[in-house]
Amino acid sequence: EPYKGMDVFDVLPKVVEGLRPDVPQACPADVETLMRHCWHPVAALRPTIVEVDKRLKSIDVGDLGTLATLHTFQASQHAGNTGMQSLTGAVPPRIAKILNLGGNMEAEQHK
Repeated sequence: EPYKGMDVFDVLPKVVEGLRPDVPQACPADVETLMRHCWHPVAALRPTIVEVDKRLKSIDVGDLGTLATLHTFQASQHAGNTGMQSLTGAVPPRIAKILNLGGNMEAEQHK
């Protein structure tokens, strides 16, 4: 859980302000670089899903083995308790669905 111990109501505004999870020490440099590009504060400057897919395919699979094993272990430890379930109560369901799928929401301007 990237924001373990933090309440979803505290995390959401901080993510909007630029809070990002720590990068695991075992994370390969290529993956870390890609992650940081995906976190760019200007949405238009983030890689598209096609670019992300292409870059992931170019990363040495051996480098991802350790990270994938770590992720699988962590996922099994937290099965059924992702912390994202409470997101539905914090934001409208359509937004929660987009965020749960890894989507991005732009702030709306109301006049």
